[in-house]
Amino acid sequence: MSREEFDTTYTDNLTCPHCGHEHDHDFEGEYDEEFDNCCDNCEEYFDFTVELALKYNSKKKLTENEGKNV
Repeated sequence: MSREEFDTTYTDNLTCPHCGHEHDHDFEGEYDEEFDNCCDNCEEYFDFTVELALKYNSKKKLTENEGKNV
C-alpha cells in the first residue's frame, strides 16, 4: 500500500491527511486549540488546528474641502 502525501498546510478547506478529501467544516472553537476529526470519506482520524489571518485595507482620508468636490 503506498502512502500518498496530500497538501494539508494552510489550505482553504480542512483536508484529510490520509486520503486528501476536502471537508466542508464550520469552525467553532478557540484558535489556539488542536481538534480531532474523523474523515467522512476514509473514516480515519486526524488532528487539525485553525489559524486566523488578518488583512488590512487603507485609503487616504479626504479633507472637508476635497469631499465637497466629489
